[in-house]
Order: sequence, then structure tokens, then C-alpha cells
Amino acid sequence: MEQREQIDIIKEFGLEKLSDDQQVAQQQKIMEILDTRFIRQLVLRLSDDSFFERLFKSKTKKLNTLLAGDDQQAVISFIAKNIPDYPKIYRNITDDLKREMSGVLNIIKKKD
Repeated sequence: MEQREQIDIIKEFGLEKLSDDQQVAQQQKIMEILDTRFIRQLVLRLSDDSFFERLFKSKTKKLNTLLAGDDQQAVISFIAKNIPDYPKIYRNITDDLKREMSGVLNIIKKKD
């Protein structure tokens, strides 16, 4: 996703102290989580938006077809056209995941 590429996952999630291999592994896991949540949010948004209510099935089918392919630019274009505030959505999802991870780390630290 284009918006994901604009977010420095290493810095955002405090992975700087990890080895390069660990950074790559954690970054990949985080990006998979973010992308899954983002796509879920887009599908929900398309189904909830009254403008898209009539077109939900065709829009969702189109999005699924694009996601199944390997044309990332087509996916980004579709999202930008149909969900103009997608950068804000992606930022919110990123911030939510950071809060969740921070909460887990705090629990772990308290147990030590």
C-alpha cells in the first residue's frame, strides 16, 4: 500500500535497537497486520457508505479482484478514487496497533 510506504515502520514501532534481520522480520509482520486491518476497514467502509450501498457487491468484487492480482498501482488507484480519506484511515490503524503493542509491552514489563 502506498500509504504504508510513507510510514517508517522501524521508527514508528521502535524497532531501531533490533538486529537488521529482526527488523526485517518484525517490519514484515507489522505490515501484514496493518494491511489486513486496512483492507478490512476499506470493505467495511464501502459497505457502510450510503453512496456505495447500491454498488457494494460490484465495488467489493472489484477490490477483491485487484487484491488478488499483482498490480499494486491499480489497487491504490481504486482505493484513492473510492476512499479519498484512506491515508487518515491507515494512520489511525497504525496508531491503534502502536497503542495495542505498547499496552502489551507494559504488561510484560510489569511481570518482570
